[in-house]
Amino acid sequence: MSQFKGRLVNVGLAPQSNYTTPVTTPVYTVPWMDLSLKDTIETLQNESANGTIAHFNDSIVSGVHGEGEIQTKLWHKGLYYFLLWIFGQAPTKTTNGDGSYKYTFTMANNNQHLAQTVVVNDPNNPCYFPTAVLSEATIAWTPSDFATLTASLISKKSVAGSAFTPAYVDDAEFKPSHLELKIADSVSGLSGASAATLFTSVSLAVSKNVEGTQTSDSGVDYGAFMNGDLEATLSFEKLYSDTTYRALALDGTKKAISFGFVDPENKAGTNTNTSLKFILPKVKLSSYETSFGLGDTATESFEATALFDSTAAALITAELVTKYSIS
Repeated sequence: MSQFKGRLVNVGLAPQSNYTTPVTTPVYTVPWMDLSLKDTIETLQNESANGTIAHFNDSIVSGVHGEGEIQTKLWHKGLYYFLLWIFGQAPTKTTNGDGSYKYTFTMANNNQHLAQTVVVNDPNNPCYFPTAVLSEATIAWTPSDFATLTASLISKKSVAGSAFTPAYVDDAEFKPSHLELKIADSVSGLSGASAATLFTSVSLAVSKNVEGTQTSDSGVDYGAFMNGDLEATLSFEKLYSDTTYRALALDGTKKAISFGFVDPENKAGTNTNTSLKFILPKVKLSSYETSFGLGDTATESFEATALFDSTAAALITAELVTKYSIS
């Protein structure tokens, strides 16, 4: 074993077909920005009285499971695997005539969403985390830095493995200038809507509130995973120039929002831009407030809570258009 710096750690993803069989050969190597996935160890202390003033007389390991985050930029190919986690099932794939591919993601309406094996090339401890499921994902954008996606995961405890051969893709990521944010009265109005302006930060959080449970046959590990209530929230900050958004927050008007990125520089096909779009068909604006710091440009901030839309039969959907054919 030896000392090393974090950049030498490789992280790979491999979708699983079920919750019991891990896949230890990654199909995608993640260019990660932050990694905190680790074994979480729970202990029980024996505090039975035994005629002394000592509080504890024994300790055992009662539970071990994987938990933590992977943060990455919005890589054109890598997004596919993180969208699998977010929506919990494989997308519908459409092959376009110009060499581009569209993947339409809809949320799996069940409590056991798709899992992946996370393989970690730790030089001192190569291992894999089986049945990693996503509890929450956050995509954050500002105009001065690359947008990031942070996946909060829960998995079974790590298993010792062998180092895999990383296969990094010579890929492109979405730049800050590629943001496309649109707000309209309905989903049908989004395509013709103008891009929203003067925003200084946007973030989308999709939470599935996953819980792991130990069972009689799982030992100290989790034996079952269940995702709970689905929630999606957009948070905004923009320069304060009028009272449009304040009025929307006050009067309860529902809106449709498209949040994503369009890259015209690295095309998906001959006539098609690479793009990622999240569609929230019905949202309610709330938590509105303004900020008037001395010497600062006045800003306003607010949230948009996604509501289930019966017409679209969805709370949130996504479309990824890319040059990569993935199955």
